[in-house]
Formats: sequence, structure tokens, C-alpha cells
Amino acid sequence: MSGQGQGSLIFHAPTLLQIDIALVDRLSANHRGREKAITLQVLADEFQISRRDLHDRIANLVVKKGHMIGTTSRKPPGAFWIVDEEDLKVATENLFPRAMKMLVRYSKLKRMSVEEIFHQMRLQLAREDNDR
Repeated sequence: MSGQGQGSLIFHAPTLLQIDIALVDRLSANHRGREKAITLQVLADEFQISRRDLHDRIANLVVKKGHMIGTTSRKPPGAFWIVDEEDLKVATENLFPRAMKMLVRYSKLKRMSVEEIFHQMRLQLAREDNDR
């Protein structure tokens, strides 16, 4: 007999769908509002994924599924289910400045104006809207 002997334990990592479902369930039930945020490291450890992968899962759940999940580095830091305008403000306050810094950096590397990049972004968004 090769491979799996009797009584051997086989570990199966959770699928991305299982992680997404568990993440939504956990945050919406136990971490409603930024005051009840759970650290990203605790969640990453729980789901046995890297923090980078956890950020990607959260971004996917927000962008593709419309879930109101916020993250913050403010105290308490971590991820939380957005329940009011203050939570939304905290979750979005650093996104715009970060996006602008990335856009400026991209424009410098590409030797393009920010306006040219905005035009490209509008075209890309229009293409994506047509694909839906």
C-alpha cells in the first residue's frame, strides 16, 4: 500500500469559497463595527493563509460581492463589518490617498500625465461594464 495508510490524517486546506463564506459569517456575526475589529493576523492564522491573501479575499468580497467589510490600522486595528457612517469613514479614509499615491507613481514610471491615465481607466471601466 502506498500513500495513505490506515489511520493517517490528511489535511485539506480550505477552498477560497470556504474561506470567503467563513470570513463573511465571522465578521458579520462577531465583529460588527470598528470597535469590535479583529486583527488581520488572527484571521490569517485562523484561515491558514497569508495576510496578503487575506487582504485579497477581503477586497474580492467588497468589490465582487458587495460585502461591507472594512479594515483599519487605527486602534483597534483589523477587519470589521461596517454598520454605520463612522465605520465607513474609517474604512475608506486611507484608500483615496493611497490610490492617488499609486496613480502618481504609475504616471511617473509610464511618463504619462495623470489625466492620460484617468482616460485609460475610464476606457477600461467602460469595457468591464460592457462585459457584465
